Amino acid sequence: MAIPPLNQENVEQALELLAAQLDQIAEGPHKSTTYDLLWNGLRFPPKVVISKAVELQYGYAFPESEFSGGEDPGHANNVLRGLGFEIVPKGDIAPALPLNLHERYGRKEIYATVGIEYDQQQRYLNTGLSPQCRDGGYFIFVTLNKDTLELEHDYEDELYADHLVWVTRRDVSEDDQDYVNLRRHTTRVSLFVRTNCDEKFVYVGELSHSDHRPITDPKTGKPQLRFVSSLKQKIPDQLLQELTLGVPHPRRPRPLPSRADRHDQECRRLSTNSARLSVMQWAR
Repeated sequence: MAIPPLNQENVEQALELLAAQLDQIAEGPHKSTTYDLLWNGLRFPPKVVISKAVELQYGYAFPESEFSGGEDPGHANNVLRGLGFEIVPKGDIAPALPLNLHERYGRKEIYATVGIEYDQQQRYLNTGLSPQCRDGGYFIFVTLNKDTLELEHDYEDELYADHLVWVTRRDVSEDDQDYVNLRRHTTRVSLFVRTNCDEKFVYVGELSHSDHRPITDPKTGKPQLRFVSSLKQKIPDQLLQELTLGVPHPRRPRPLPSRADRHDQECRRLSTNSARLSVMQWAR
């Protein structure tokens, strides 16, 4: 039976519903054999996604036994690719750039992979989010130890083994085109991380958008965005420890002193004033 026409919205709705039961689907009788649909860092059997999307869009059951999951026109993988979804072979996901995963590179080497000649004097090439590259993708550069940067770059980024929490620069909105592109699962987003600003970046791999929300910078009142993105290649424990070791917690307001601390401070102040008064009287 031919797969009826589908739209991207219904497929994404199907993926959201299936994500909650993915463990059972991926290992049960519906398990895919050769290819997976990769979405938000998760792998889905393509035929299961088609079946659910048809049910949502047309209101009737569409069993997986009724259609093919192959690559030919009209088959599941072909239909999903045509809607912009990423179909990948089962197994490990290869890095998208011609660089060695988890090795260190400077910006010049990184930009060269997409045919851009890096010039340190060009400020737009030194930002946390690169300009859109020729392949439509982006680089995200993260320095974890903010104490080595100017205060204006004190964004509360957090790196984990399987995801990144990334805060954008100030004065942006979720409607800005670059940030719209970052949310598309068809956009290549390559992550480079270092601990301190005097180091080269580690190529961590590619990101897949999971969630985002607008926030307000408490210092300036300016709008920002907070992205949560899944890593397509998990960071080894040893490398994660190396990158995050010694990184301070995000800066927080200094806590108010306790009553005992205030008492000690007042005693020291009175003692200092008394000593100054004695010196003045002696000098007279």
